[in-house]
Amino acid sequence: MKSWQRYWLYVGIFWSSLHLLRDISQDIGWKNGLSTAFVKSYTIVGPWYWYLCNTYLFEITVLLLSVVALKQKKFHPAGTVSLLFTTVIFSAWLYYWFFL
Repeated sequence: MKSWQRYWLYVGIFWSSLHLLRDISQDIGWKNGLSTAFVKSYTIVGPWYWYLCNTYLFEITVLLLSVVALKQKKFHPAGTVSLLFTTVIFSAWLYYWFFL
């Protein structure tokens, strides 16, 4: 495994854990800097967006795939899929933030 791949997996674990904590904080109504940062006060998004971009599913999957890839000491296929999932969820967030 190359050093950038190992670095990516650690970043993926950190980012997924932090994002999962933020989502849980928002859902239970716990106000803190993590749960209020980068949140729109209004939204015109229908339920289709939240079903399609279920961040719990994506973040848990990225977290598990990153751990699996580190344990196996090889990046492909688990690390590649974690990179793809993170790209998808980040693109969905950018779409939500700038266009909706």
